[in-house]
Amino acid sequence: MAKLEVKKIGPLVDLKLTLNRFDVFIGKQSSGKSTLAKIISHCLWMEKEVATH
Repeated sequence: MAKLEVKKIGPLVDLKLTLNRFDVFIGKQSSGKSTLAKIISHCLWMEKEVATH
């Protein structure tokens, strides 16, 4: 399980969470669900890029 901390990005002000194999983000429109998904995707991509080079 990975831990993620996000501060002051878009609508996400102060967020700490533990990621499991499968996670579902549910919330109101413009609450930061897509922003969070993009951050996670970018972090996973960077982790893979660093590990392979």
